[in-house]
Amino acid sequence: MDMHPQGNMAEEDQDQLEKLRHAAAGLEAQRVVLGDAIVEPALQSLREKIITLETRLAARSEPETEPAEQRRIVTILFTDIVSSTSLAEKLDPEEWREVVAAVHGLAGQAVLLYRGKVLQYLGDGLLAVFGVDAPSELDPDNAVRAALEIQRSIASLRTQPPVQMRVGIHTGLVLLGDLNLPARRELTATGDAMNLAARLQGAAPPGGILASADTYRYVRGVFDVTPQPPIVLKGKSEPVQAYLVQGAHPARFRIVNRGVAGLETPTVGRQDELKRIRQSFEHALSQRRVSWVQLIGLPGIGKSRLVAETRTMIESQESAMPLLKARAHQGDEKQAYALVRRLWFDRFQIAEDTPLAEAQDRWAMGVHTLMSTSTAQPGQAKSDLDEISLALGLLMGLAQDDRSSSEPAQVRGRAYVVSRQLLSALRASMPVVILLEDLHWADAASWDYLVEVLLREEINSVADNNGLFILTSARPECNPPEVLLKHPTYTPIELQALSQESCLELVNDLMGQVEGVPKGVLHSLVQRSEGVPYYIEELVNWLLERGVINQESQPWRFIPTRWQETLLPETLQHLLLTRLSSAPQAEQAVIKRGAVYGRNFWEGGLKAMGVQDGHELLLRAQGRGFVLPQPESTFQGEAEWGFYHNLLRDTAYESMLKRERKALHGAAANWLETQASQAGRLDEIAGLLGEHYDRAGLLEQAVHWYVLAGRRAKERGAMREALRLLDRALELAREGDQETRWQALLLRCELQGVLGDIPARQADSAALLALAEAMEDEKRLAEAYYRVGYSFYLARDGRQAILAYEKALELARRAGVHDLEALTESILSNSLTDVGENVAAGEAAIRALSLAQSCSDETVRAMVMTNVASHYGLSGDLSQAVDIQLQQIEILRRLSNLYGEAIGLLNLGYYYVLLGMYAQGVSVLEQALQRAEAISSRQNINLVRINLSLAYWRMGRSQESQDLLRQITIGLSEEGDAFYRAICASYLGLVLEHEGEIGEARRHFGYAAGQLREMKMKGYLHDALAGQARCAIALDSMEEAAEFAEEVWEYLCTEKGYGMEFPHLAYLTCAGVFTSLSDQERARQAIAQGCQDLSERAARISDPEWRRSLLENVPENRKLLETFAMTQ
Repeated sequence: MDMHPQGNMAEEDQDQLEKLRHAAAGLEAQRVVLGDAIVEPALQSLREKIITLETRLAARSEPETEPAEQRRIVTILFTDIVSSTSLAEKLDPEEWREVVAAVHGLAGQAVLLYRGKVLQYLGDGLLAVFGVDAPSELDPDNAVRAALEIQRSIASLRTQPPVQMRVGIHTGLVLLGDLNLPARRELTATGDAMNLAARLQGAAPPGGILASADTYRYVRGVFDVTPQPPIVLKGKSEPVQAYLVQGAHPARFRIVNRGVAGLETPTVGRQDELKRIRQSFEHALSQRRVSWVQLIGLPGIGKSRLVAETRTMIESQESAMPLLKARAHQGDEKQAYALVRRLWFDRFQIAEDTPLAEAQDRWAMGVHTLMSTSTAQPGQAKSDLDEISLALGLLMGLAQDDRSSSEPAQVRGRAYVVSRQLLSALRASMPVVILLEDLHWADAASWDYLVEVLLREEINSVADNNGLFILTSARPECNPPEVLLKHPTYTPIELQALSQESCLELVNDLMGQVEGVPKGVLHSLVQRSEGVPYYIEELVNWLLERGVINQESQPWRFIPTRWQETLLPETLQHLLLTRLSSAPQAEQAVIKRGAVYGRNFWEGGLKAMGVQDGHELLLRAQGRGFVLPQPESTFQGEAEWGFYHNLLRDTAYESMLKRERKALHGAAANWLETQASQAGRLDEIAGLLGEHYDRAGLLEQAVHWYVLAGRRAKERGAMREALRLLDRALELAREGDQETRWQALLLRCELQGVLGDIPARQADSAALLALAEAMEDEKRLAEAYYRVGYSFYLARDGRQAILAYEKALELARRAGVHDLEALTESILSNSLTDVGENVAAGEAAIRALSLAQSCSDETVRAMVMTNVASHYGLSGDLSQAVDIQLQQIEILRRLSNLYGEAIGLLNLGYYYVLLGMYAQGVSVLEQALQRAEAISSRQNINLVRINLSLAYWRMGRSQESQDLLRQITIGLSEEGDAFYRAICASYLGLVLEHEGEIGEARRHFGYAAGQLREMKMKGYLHDALAGQARCAIALDSMEEAAEFAEEVWEYLCTEKGYGMEFPHLAYLTCAGVFTSLSDQERARQAIAQGCQDLSERAARISDPEWRRSLLENVPENRKLLETFAMTQ
């Protein structure tokens, strides 16, 4: 036997229910006339029938496809009787009850008449909502009409005294909820929008209707309204604009319209922008240089369409060009190098769930193929290609190599260098195009990569390479690096709203195959779109879904009877939300679940959320213009889909209840974890997993993945991403989870030091100390005190650093932590030297060297030697400094630690320069430069070049030195490195003084002294002050010269020139000033004291040739000795 379809039965019951409710409201309205005796029994019968139908409909509901609660934009109407307390006092209770019942009946009847729902009768008023059962663009219009009907009907009541109502109306986002009572369903609405509507009702005049500005935007032109002065409402920080509704205009024709699903949207009104893109593209090709165009605009303005048009233009060229493409995703800030990974994975066709071994093979094959077929570097050995593959693979998280250093700067820098090699290989045969979308979501590490690889180190041999054209898109909030903004071929193109003419052209194109469309309809679409192309597309889709356009006929036809008096949603967000709400519940559910993953999602991921027939539902959603299948999938064997636009995804996600999101994020995390685990690539998506577990409220799992992601980001040099991840991990970690907090704090403390945030590092060091004390662990206490001491050392607080180091040493010895003891002794020697305790510093250095020989970790041993060498260099024992530095370099070479080796070589070269061994110093510094450039370490490159400038000056190559210093200063200014800018200024002062440009030299010495004094860098400060004194003598400004010389002389006498690079030049300077002031006694004393210090330093040099070089090859040393001999 055929069964009557349940869907039809439900519809019939729903219709019957509405009729019964309408009848009940009408009967209630007649209570005053008919009386309780007649009305109450009739109402009781109606109520029983209503409850029966409500119960039956509730039983048929499907909770898995129709959630009990929803976030939705609705229009709220509040009413209240004016002076109800006073009226009630004047009437008998029964009379007052009849008045209230009549008012409720009339108001409820008006609400039902205009498709609203009464949620509550509130004593002498009511709360109604429009847009609950069937959201419509007419909801605000209906609410205002209902309010006018309420006021009209209440005014017709024959009561004494007369009754008046106040009405408040507001349109906004609310949470609609079902109380799930046993006997019936009772709907509630909550949110700030409800409060605002209630406040507006209270502010309305007696007999008046007050509508918010949000409601007015939807109904303007339909009703007579009077703007009111901004109203101060309780609970609102700013006055609220409201409108007094006075009546309705005569009915008139109104329409709305949106994009067309199934039609290709043309590009219109962007001829100028496309021309500028083409010009930049052609410039890159003709000049064989980098050219970067960034499209900037609001969502929906047409950025992606221009990128697509550009891709079509490029692919239509006669010769196929290498094309690299990627898109940043929301949430990428927690995934270091996420955008770069997608860029290269797309190039080498590696899916996110490709098993690790297979992914590594594809990666290596891709790199080998690219490099071996390149004309730029033909015939490279397989070992070289393997090294290139490994270097970039480490940054992408694809490679692990025990031989490679774990130094983050080396991992990052080496990857940058080989990336340039790969791009050079691509550019060798033809131009290269890179397309990057949604850069406002790009992670900081990817931005750094793009700038360093694509712009900062532009390939010098331009003739051997073709052009590189980069087209990117971003929203206005994007904040690109300063280097990009200042690049000469960077072209920002800000996309403005389309003109009305262009909008009309787009509408005509979209509606071109629809017959019978009135011109007024087209112009209404144009006006409502506000020049946003995506808005136009969505408006046309709206017409399709509403049946205004009949797609079944050929050609398509416009149906006047379906659109007459149809209102267009006022905003794009409202339009998208209304479209989504109008879709069947099953389609809504699958769309919202997809939104949990982001713009792109997978059918398998939906199945993990309980969606069984996802493919069929997605095909239907595709037909509505919500989603599109993707040609390639991130995960192998998984059908991938994407939202038509980010705004659509955001709207779908925001429409979900927050508690509903939690469970879905948990399911998404589990599915993603399973996919990555099967591929052996969990580390690569650790940050993404952390975010999903975080949003799921599964905080323990979130903390675990955030810490892992933070460690991985740090290892790859993505320091700022690592810091954000660890910040969140520590914010979520339980106080009782001491081990996790310890690991996260250790990592973050190191990061703060790398990033130069000394106060933050001090705070983390103190937190580590408190945690170690709570854990009652001596090893951890020793580690914590070491870090506290190092934080004070970085802050130039030597005394506090020493106290912390001594406590760390005591604990490390007691706990048997040998490596930490050695490291602490070595840094203690530097702090003791800082405060002038040179004997104690020497003793600590000796102990550190002894302990270093038995360190279990060679990296720690190298760090110890670096610190000890620094101590000997600062104290003037250059021979010992050189010997220790050579040992350190040998260790780091064994470890393949190019970063540490570069530092060791630049220190070694500097010591050779101080010894007067200039040619040897330059040779070593050039080796240091090679190492630094091999890992793209900008800081080390700058330090090497600064030392080279000093060597050039000493060798008489003043112009080379000056040119190099000026180049370095420009770069340091961009990076905000104040200390090394001050050092460069001081060196420039020396060079300019030597060239006789005293005025310029004086200015540079003055700048350096000011900066160094502020930084409390006493040794370097007094070198600059000595330079100022010499310039003052040359300019015959003796009073100023004396002032500078006195300060320098006091430092030489009390600190013996500790930390100064040119102490003996300072002694000569003081002697010269004293002589000019006729103070011969102090002049002789300065010469004698300088010679004594020089002799002591020379005596510590065991090699006679090195000693001779120090005394004879350094000009001020030679002159000091000659002057001393003349005074004897």
